Amino acid sequence: MLQCLDAQSRLIFILGTMFRLDSRIAGEVLEMSPEAYRQRLSRTRKKMSEFLAAYCGLSGTGMCACGRRVNYA
Repeated sequence: MLQCLDAQSRLIFILGTMFRLDSRIAGEVLEMSPEAYRQRLSRTRKKMSEFLAAYCGLSGTGMCACGRRVNYA
C-alpha cells in the first residue's frame, strides 16, 4: 500500500500517521517548516485514501482482495 507513494511522502505518512510525530519535530527531521510538513501530510493522506478507495475491497465492499492483488503490486 505504501508503494503508491514516493520515498519522502512515505516517510511523511509514517511519521505523521503511524508515529504521530509533532509537526515541529517532523519538520525539523525532514528539514522543512512545520507548515510545509502538515500540508504534505494532508496531501499524502488524501492520496492514500484515494488509493484505498480504488484498490481496497474493505473500503467499499467489505471484502478483502489482497490475496488477488499481491502479484500485481
